[in-house]
Amino acid sequence: MLLLNLKKGLNNDVLSARLKSLGQKGAYKLNSYVGQKTSEFIKTTDLKEITLDCDYTVKTVYGNQQGAAKSYNPSKPEANS
Repeated sequence: MLLLNLKKGLNNDVLSARLKSLGQKGAYKLNSYVGQKTSEFIKTTDLKEITLDCDYTVKTVYGNQQGAAKSYNPSKPEANS
């Protein structure tokens, strides 16, 4: 958690702000770091298979909040998410 300077548990808004503040160069560094740590973990555990489960959550926002844009949201079409 120190990579993103987070001392407590995760909060969606704080995590989102920290990830955005990394910029493209920082995002590449984070991706490399996570990939390296994942590789080390896999080697030490002697895993034979890995299942990746990808998911995303749409967060509806109200008003003119920073970063809000119209996007796919099946429960509220045309709403900022």
